[in-house]
Amino acid sequence: MVASHLTNKKLSPTTEDSKPVPKFGRLEISLKKTTVLDWLRKQPFYPRFYFARHDGNYEIGGAGSVLHIRHSSTPDIRPLFQEMNSILQSSQPGIRFYGGLRFPAGTSPSVEWEELGSWLFFIPKFEIINSEGVTRLIYNYSLDHPFEEHPQLSEFPLEEERKSFRRPRKKLIARRRDIPNRKQWQEMLKKATKEFKAGKLKKIVLARRSGFELSYPLDPFRFFSDLYHQNPQAFAFLLQPEQDYTFMGISPERLYYRQRGTIWSEAVAGTRPRGKSSKQDEKFTRELLTDQKELKEHRWVVKEIERKLKTLCIQSTKLSQEEIIKFAYVQHLCTRFQGQLKAGLSDADLISQLHPTPAVAGYPRTVALKRIREWEPFDRGWYAGLIGWLEKSAAEFVLALRSAVLKDRSMLVYAGAGIVKESDPAREWKELDNKILNYTRALSEI
Repeated sequence: MVASHLTNKKLSPTTEDSKPVPKFGRLEISLKKTTVLDWLRKQPFYPRFYFARHDGNYEIGGAGSVLHIRHSSTPDIRPLFQEMNSILQSSQPGIRFYGGLRFPAGTSPSVEWEELGSWLFFIPKFEIINSEGVTRLIYNYSLDHPFEEHPQLSEFPLEEERKSFRRPRKKLIARRRDIPNRKQWQEMLKKATKEFKAGKLKKIVLARRSGFELSYPLDPFRFFSDLYHQNPQAFAFLLQPEQDYTFMGISPERLYYRQRGTIWSEAVAGTRPRGKSSKQDEKFTRELLTDQKELKEHRWVVKEIERKLKTLCIQSTKLSQEEIIKFAYVQHLCTRFQGQLKAGLSDADLISQLHPTPAVAGYPRTVALKRIREWEPFDRGWYAGLIGWLEKSAAEFVLALRSAVLKDRSMLVYAGAGIVKESDPAREWKELDNKILNYTRALSEI
């Protein structure tokens, strides 16, 4: 078997260095419906990428690389998207980049994010797509040097062959450490309260990193599969830039989906736990729909997304307002939007305007980002960044929330809470614990 190897590619506009734009083609065949995660786990190629929508009708996987772009610092994203768009315009329709980029607060990545850098995008050697009951396998190749490699794929597990990934029960968590700890968390919220009183901030999202030392290594695909199947309503993602490093998550929130000139986006903010019974669950739902603190937090996000869409779109509208979306351990308020984009906008324009939303940073954005950099005692890295895919006529990016890094015998799990002047530190700390229950319960039960 021939494995694809990652190589860093520095961005330099082709108009300046006179290098020809790389061009890529694709071959596509139909398959019996295949379990994408199982297929991806068996492939010997890196990077490996998985993405599934919350409606359960769309999942994609990519393995290996015919082109790989990675950057370790945090420069302007426009050269990146100009480069990718040039390649997509020169290539056959359907060619895609998979990958993502870090949260914009911070400078260079800390050690736990070195494998991902500030951004990483790649065109996979192989793709597999399940869409509304149809499975397709795609082989991507260079049109400049076609078929110079002949890698071999591993087997295709059929959908009905999926097996349980459980292993014999044995204590897995050796140690847990939260950064910030509870005392530091209270101090951060005191600082936020001063900013609210001074009128400098309306909302800020503060995050926590929970580190777990493990007694033995985990199979990332097996762990992630169980995580996702407990939360089929989420956007699920997994990225392995190389062996023994996995970034994964089950996000509640799409930043945007673009299909030609139409964009869909959503605001997700405001949280309650799930109830232990249907009666208690409904009680929490009613609280969420009427709690002024939660509604205020949600409406800051809605207001800002509406404002941004007005600058990006000829017209935009709400598809829904303050509906409830439910996951395994938490439920949220959600408002959905649709708009018709103005001509000439790039995905870099959309990302620069929309990300980060008040749902992951705060409001006003500039002040919130500055305080996040100053106050949080760790590097968010790709947590609350973006992950997704891009092709010539479409793109889709979700916020990398409810996410974790698994490396060797260590797992780092990230979560954040929206803070407004009415916030209670103890309640917000409990919300962080609720948001990572998918991980802590899965780790305790293995």
